[in-house]
Amino acid sequence: MNISEEDKKQIVALQELLQKTCDALAGYKLVKEKATIGTLKEWLDQKMKRRAHFATELGDLIRKLDGTPVADVSALGLAHRGWIDLKSALNTNTDLALMEECLRGEETSLEEYQIQLSQVNFNAETKSVLYGQKESIQYAIQKIASIEDLLQ
Repeated sequence: MNISEEDKKQIVALQELLQKTCDALAGYKLVKEKATIGTLKEWLDQKMKRRAHFATELGDLIRKLDGTPVADVSALGLAHRGWIDLKSALNTNTDLALMEECLRGEETSLEEYQIQLSQVNFNAETKSVLYGQKESIQYAIQKIASIEDLLQ
C-alpha cells in the first residue's frame, strides 16, 4: 500500500506521542509503587488507566493511516524513571518528590502535544482525539499542583 507523505508525517508524529504516552504510563506505574498515601496511589492508578486509553487511541489512529504502532518507551523516559528512583530514595517527603516528577513528566508531554499539533496537518478525527488528550494532560497538571500543595 502506498502511504501519502502527509499520512507519513501524521504517523511519525502519532508514534512520537505514543512513545511519550508509554513513558508516562511507565512513570505513573513506578510512582504508584513508591507512593505511600493510599488516595494518592488511587489517583495514580486512574492516571495509568487514562494513559493506557491514550495509547489505545493513538494506536488506532496510526492503524487508520495504514501505519504500525510501536508501543515502546524512550531512553529519555528510562533515564527519568532512574532519576525518580534516586530522588525518592534521597527525599524525606517521598510523595511530594514523586509528584514533582509527575508534574515534570506531564509538562513534557504537554509540550510534545503542542509541538506536534502546531507542526503537523492532522486530519479532523485525529485533531479531535489529540486535543482531548491534551486537555486531559492540562487538567492533570492542575491537579498535580493542588496535590503538591496538600503534601507540603
